[in-house]
Amino acid sequence: MPTYVVALPELCAEDREYVDELRARYDAARHRRVPPHVTLVFGTERLAAGAVFAHAMDAAGALAPFDCVFRSAVVVRDPPGGAYDVLLVPDEGRLEIDQLHDALYTGTLEPDLRPDIPYVPHMTVARFESKADAQQLAASITAHGLPIHARIARLDVLSGAGAWLTVGSVWLSDEAREAS
Repeated sequence: MPTYVVALPELCAEDREYVDELRARYDAARHRRVPPHVTLVFGTERLAAGAVFAHAMDAAGALAPFDCVFRSAVVVRDPPGGAYDVLLVPDEGRLEIDQLHDALYTGTLEPDLRPDIPYVPHMTVARFESKADAQQLAASITAHGLPIHARIARLDVLSGAGAWLTVGSVWLSDEAREAS
């Protein structure tokens, strides 16, 4: 089973409700399986889930919690399936998410990094077969539904395909903020 590392952004009630409504309406299958998240490590089957969790503890444990603000909605084509995803992309906090992603893809996970696919920090909120439908929703979200404010304070290691099992949580350290 593949293992992932995701950040579960803490959202205020209003923003959480909005994101949940989008996901329930436009990406129901994934909405039922996993809460709103930012994927940091994409599914790896090369390592056992426990090894991924241990690596996440080492790689991310020294990083501090941070705020991020999702200010744009963009459309990307999902290469494996050919569908069009609508992504919420952060401005503030993007650097910190990139740092988490880069820290996680070191050591034991370095062979799993896909340099041929640029990493774009995001929360997926919709999936369409039609590019035009995806673009219409992205424009509507950008015009009326943003910004979305979030705080990232923990990472979860998830394993499975369809039914997710939380292997463990890694809390970002407030001590890391005080040391910097």
